[in-house]
This record gives sequence, structure tokens and C-alpha cells, in this order.
Amino acid sequence: MLANLFPGRVDLGLGRSPGGSAEASEALSGNFIERVHTMDERVEELMHFLRRDFPEGHKYSKLQAVPIPFEAPTAYILGTSKKSAALAAKHDLHYVYGHFMNQKDSAAVLTHYRERQTGNQKAIVGVSVLCAETQERAEKLYRSVQIWHAYNEQQQPLQSIPTLSEADYLLRKLEEKKRIEITSKKHGAIVGDKKHVKRKLDQLASELNVEEFIVLTHAPELRDRLHSYRLLAEVYPQLVSL
Repeated sequence: MLANLFPGRVDLGLGRSPGGSAEASEALSGNFIERVHTMDERVEELMHFLRRDFPEGHKYSKLQAVPIPFEAPTAYILGTSKKSAALAAKHDLHYVYGHFMNQKDSAAVLTHYRERQTGNQKAIVGVSVLCAETQERAEKLYRSVQIWHAYNEQQQPLQSIPTLSEADYLLRKLEEKKRIEITSKKHGAIVGDKKHVKRKLDQLASELNVEEFIVLTHAPELRDRLHSYRLLAEVYPQLVSL
């Protein structure tokens, strides 16, 4: 439907996990473990539907998924492991590595993908970024995200990322050792002013040999997220300014 409404502007992202807790995965996808084991077959089936090229005699050969887009969406697989990389390469799909979830295996997984790809598919890296006018402001905003992560890790999820005042209140309730522990974790995010962020992104692009990032920004409020994207657009003129 979206690909018909916006031809050439819609991508299709596929993942082996819906994300979130085990309970959330179960609620979203039923028997999650069983579905993971059949991911290969389900990706192949989906691509046949998109290309409308089931072999003659296949049980779905006479079916069509409608509405049929004028231009099929470009498909990507998102993952953080060699299994997902191999799956993307096998089906000639682009691959997005979730650096925001797993930083340590980035290079090895991307190499695994490139060694198996057979066409012109590309590797992209999804990275967590929070950019602000100053380094101090960015780190202050990110404290709210750090608290949000901490509560999630303790199985006490907050309804949303706390505002700056809420974050200050929550931190004051904690012992100093716990405050230091929470505020020292960066969770793989690049946080800072636009010069610092650009330097870190350029360094990461060089290390991982990629030309494209998908940027994920967590921030206390929508205006903080939008401002972060605007600052990125200022240091990367090839981006469309927001």
C-alpha cells in the first residue's frame, strides 16, 4: 500500500526478531522460536510474492498480493549476527547491521556478509546518535536515555524516556555509586556536538567500510530529536535539511 502511495520512496525492512522482551516477542509473533527457524523459507516466499515469480506448480503460483506496487520496495534485512548476514546474502538482499544493539561484532558480521554476497547489494549500519548545540547539552539530554535504558534492564520499563526534570528526580533518588554506573554507560551511542558526532561517524564509516548510516535518535522530547537531525544535516550537506 505505501509503495503504491509513494513510489520509489518506501523500503521493506525484515528482521528475525520483533525486538523487545521475550514476552513482547511472543505477543507480536506467536511461537517466536519456531518462526525464527523458518525465517529462510519465509523470506524466500515473501520475495516471490514481491517479484510475482513463484515457479509453476507452486501452491501460491496463482496468487497475487495486492495492491501490486508499480515499483517494488527495496528489501533489507536488519540483524546483528552472522546468521542474519548470511540470510541477507543468500537472498541477494541489502543488509543493515544494528550497531546500536551490538557494537563489538560489527566488523566481523559485515565481513561475513560481504564474503557471501554475489551482486551489488550494499551494507548499511544502524547507529544511535544524539547531537546537540554543545557537548554538555548533548550529554545532559542523553542522561534521560541512560535512565530509560537502566530501568528497562531492571525489568521496570518506563512508559517513555523521562524529561530532563524527571531524569534529575530519578537520579537524585539513587545512591552515588548507582548514579555513576548509569551515567557512564553509553550503550554504543555517539553523543555530542555536531563536530564531535561527524568525526565519530566518519571514523566508524572508515572502520566498517560503509557509505551509509541509518540514524536512530533517542531523546527526552520530540523537539530534541528533530534538532539532532537538523544538526546532522548541517554537517552532511548531502542530506536534505529538515
